[in-house]
Amino acid sequence: AAALAYPAREDVLHHGARLAAMTHWSPQSELACHIYALWVHHLLAGDDIAAGWHAALDTARALHTYGDPLAPDTPGPGPVPDDFFQRLAHVDDLRYDDLQPSGYAGYCVECLEAVAWCCLNRRRAPRVIVDAANLGGESDTIAALAGGIAGAAWGVGALPDLWLDGLDDAARLDDLARDLAQLRAARR
Repeated sequence: AAALAYPAREDVLHHGARLAAMTHWSPQSELACHIYALWVHHLLAGDDIAAGWHAALDTARALHTYGDPLAPDTPGPGPVPDDFFQRLAHVDDLRYDDLQPSGYAGYCVECLEAVAWCCLNRRRAPRVIVDAANLGGESDTIAALAGGIAGAAWGVGALPDLWLDGLDDAARLDDLARDLAQLRAARR
């Protein structure tokens, strides 16, 4: 949400930290949320999926090194386990069957790994979303996050008409999307 509403990276990070802290008071969760929001931020700026992913990881590494909270009343982006960045940097080395090693992906790194793998290895939005949803475990979260990346990268036009025709409240969602785009443009 922060990446959609705020074009400035600093605002994305500030508001992203506050949003993450509302549900997951954890440096790992906050950092995972930053990576995701920064990835969307880069996609909305015109980067392709892979370039946006790697740029988001690089920024998150710097935030982790900095370590201080990015907003009041948040845990801050560190410390995290030693393998946090290594796992995410090596998503390309995984196979689909390697995703969710715990079988659940309730852990933010497993979730983000699965999202990144689907988005980096599938080049069409429907395939990204279906593969994410078919993982099991926390597949609703994984598919929603993967769908967000696919939407930021390829837009609503990349989705099948059959999926769009079945949306409840489609007109309200279109209005909300237009409002967010106008808000983002006004903040530039």
